Amino acid sequence: MRECCGSQEWWEAFGREAVGDRELTWRDEDVVGRSRLIDGLLVQFARSVLIDLSSLQEASQDPMHLLPCEIEYDGSAGVENYFTPAIRQRPTEKVVSFRGRCLRGQEVALPDGYVGMVLKEDHKPCSEEDDRCVRVKSTFRAFMSWNLETPPSSDDSVLMSIMWPKIAEAIHAPVDEE
Repeated sequence: MRECCGSQEWWEAFGREAVGDRELTWRDEDVVGRSRLIDGLLVQFARSVLIDLSSLQEASQDPMHLLPCEIEYDGSAGVENYFTPAIRQRPTEKVVSFRGRCLRGQEVALPDGYVGMVLKEDHKPCSEEDDRCVRVKSTFRAFMSWNLETPPSSDDSVLMSIMWPKIAEAIHAPVDEE
């Protein structure tokens, strides 16, 4: 048997189920990115992200803030010392100043049955083809969504995505024929 796309493990896990025990052949020109045309079948190879679920038990529950900016920093921040004490509560929203800009926010709860996870990758893969392994650093059931100058509204993509599970449930629910 020919080694499929350089991965004997892939063949053992997926190849036999996909195409049976027959000999596979392909030409190098059939390779397109992570896909290969093998005996007329398009086989997609995707790098996997593996989550270490044993780390879920020891994960902390930290407050989460979704800011309308990109901060080029990976690591812990003194949010509880510098950002959180400056938040002012107003009747319909929360307000804070961040780097001289006014942010308006509201707390957004995740739908029932869902939990948010902050994942951390301790070791980078050696190549782009290698699987990635991450662990759960912290979890959250709600987060603060912040906008520049205007409060979050139902038109915000983040808030719309939080509504999707309810919409999907309604769309796929059985319909009574009456």
